Amino acid sequence: MQLICRALILSAVLSPAVLASDCSRAVVEGQLNQSWLYDVSYQGMNTQAERRLTQEGDVWHLQQAMSLLIVSLNEESRFRLNDNRLEPLSYLKEQKGLGARYTRIEVDSSTSTVSAEHKGKTNSYSAELPLSDPLAHSLQIQIDRQCDVNDMSLDYRLVGRTEVKSYNYVLEGQDRIPSPWGEVLAERWQRNSGDVQDRLWLVPSQNFALVRFEHVEKGELSSMQLMRVQ
Repeated sequence: MQLICRALILSAVLSPAVLASDCSRAVVEGQLNQSWLYDVSYQGMNTQAERRLTQEGDVWHLQQAMSLLIVSLNEESRFRLNDNRLEPLSYLKEQKGLGARYTRIEVDSSTSTVSAEHKGKTNSYSAELPLSDPLAHSLQIQIDRQCDVNDMSLDYRLVGRTEVKSYNYVLEGQDRIPSPWGEVLAERWQRNSGDVQDRLWLVPSQNFALVRFEHVEKGELSSMQLMRVQ
């Protein structure tokens, strides 16, 4: 009888974590090896961006690439899935052509150390875990909304070249917007930081897929609208 009671207690204690882990894995695996194609608008110019998630062993690789006239921009994020958290390993942002620049950030979770390389210069600093990166944190938002977070506010700590930056998103409301699945009801999340404003539209019926993103900086608007998944 005591063994049965202990088993029941362990089951009650472990079930939420196990369920959260299964849920987060389902979210990322649901996007594995798919191409998410976005229409991009920037300063009156239009192009397309492709986002793709792949896996090699226990390491996940999220990549987003776009080109506009003589400029190409590539972002890559490598991470592990640890329960319901994406544990960042590295982040790369490379711009080629006009205004060429290169940034690489690596995270050592065992020592809570972040190392960054930018314009040939290196820098390292200590950072309290958990952390996210500028690309994969949108996927973390999807996991949080789908699996275990029902708050009206979401907080993330993103690695940067010289320090960790705090990102706070607030749920503003819901809008009906176009998507590859027809017109859908999407949550609208917003963050403000000085003259920078970001808005994300997530679709609850599609595991909180990111269907639209807007970035306003110094009065200039750029946007991404999901057109198809293939």
